[in-house]
Amino acid sequence: MVENRSESAQYLDLWKMGGFLRLPTTKHRDIRFASHTDSAIYSQYAAKLNPIYESYIEKMSLGDVVLAYRSGIGYNVPFAKSLIDEIKRRGNCIVMCLDVSGFFDNISHKILKNNLCEVLDTNHLSTDLFKIYTRLTKYEYVLREELELKLGKSKGKRLCGIDTFRTVVRPLIKRNTHKFGIPQGTPLSGLLANISMINFDRVLNDKISMYGLRNPPIFHRSRYCADSLRFSTKRWNAWMRVDHGNCSIEKA
Repeated sequence: MVENRSESAQYLDLWKMGGFLRLPTTKHRDIRFASHTDSAIYSQYAAKLNPIYESYIEKMSLGDVVLAYRSGIGYNVPFAKSLIDEIKRRGNCIVMCLDVSGFFDNISHKILKNNLCEVLDTNHLSTDLFKIYTRLTKYEYVLREELELKLGKSKGKRLCGIDTFRTVVRPLIKRNTHKFGIPQGTPLSGLLANISMINFDRVLNDKISMYGLRNPPIFHRSRYCADSLRFSTKRWNAWMRVDHGNCSIEKA
């Protein structure tokens, strides 16, 4: 019998045996920028929702876990240094780094909507916020390469008028028809990505807390968008299993 196993499963077996993986030197990201008007609208809603999200994660004791897309707490360089310093301080410990590919492209619309309602402490999104949610889940976009083939590069000027838009640009417009995925690159994208992860952050944090508080704690965990880092003392090394938000930690 021939077993057709996924590449990730083979990598996991190699990691268990103490093997090393060759990491890719490049990472493909589809960045989708909003128009000037849409960007201004999304910025207003980001400014409105950010304080509510900050209050929520503080209430859930997640303020030290979530690092990305938050104002006033620093940026990725000191974050990385603090984690390296903590690893040095612990000495003999085990570090697990997770990097989720295609994170924005695979955010569940259902989970995002439910989490938005939870953060806002409501059963239904307001009419205006629901329209914003719809625009960012059923988003429309044009590929720059296809646009430049038709109209050339903009060179900092307005690309075309309304008539050219209707006849040339509109046929190039694509729409996200899936039940998952939001554009990466709008002023609201980072915040919505964090909101989509609140159950993961909370459940995993609760599971880790079950092992009790020590100095230093047995486990430490940080998440920067789709990049997650966990380390533990060697004798408490454990497997972390995540299945649709259901997390379990088992002592190795």
